[in-house]
Amino acid sequence: MELMDLPRASKSEIGFVRSLHRKSERDKSRMFLVEGIKLCNELLYSSLEIVFFIVDVNSGDQVYHFATKAVEKFQKVLVCESSKFVSLCDAATPQGVIAV
Repeated sequence: MELMDLPRASKSEIGFVRSLHRKSERDKSRMFLVEGIKLCNELLYSSLEIVFFIVDVNSGDQVYHFATKAVEKFQKVLVCESSKFVSLCDAATPQGVIAV
């Protein structure tokens, strides 16, 4: 599997992720964002429902291995261009993966 083979995040999915930066939207949808490899990996093995993961298409091996594990666990994994991915993150240095 290559990251480029995964489906691309749609405009509506990207817009939804951006909306979750507002507390009112998180409260309304009862969803939240998780950023970073470590936290997303913990989420992958938790009992919480995951809507989807978005990974930066230009990320390194660590994100590739995470995406492979997520796909093996039948999770929806989408890819996003780096320029758009940065706008989805709160972190100063994004790690290449976000979960909703």
